[in-house]
Amino acid sequence: MNTGADGGCEVDPDAAPAVLLTVVVVVVLLQLPVLSVTPSLPSEKMHDQEVAQRWLSHPCPPR
Repeated sequence: MNTGADGGCEVDPDAAPAVLLTVVVVVVLLQLPVLSVTPSLPSEKMHDQEVAQRWLSHPCPPR
């Protein structure tokens, strides 16, 4: 039975790097959707501007 302050909870020194690595991997995986969406936004805006400019420069003829 562990009743003393020293014997109650021991931390394995080899476990710390594994826990840190796990935390880093989880944080990176959570950030991937944000990182993959952000670079595509300017190109989508440029595409929308090109479409709008083409539509404005070539209006449909009146019927």
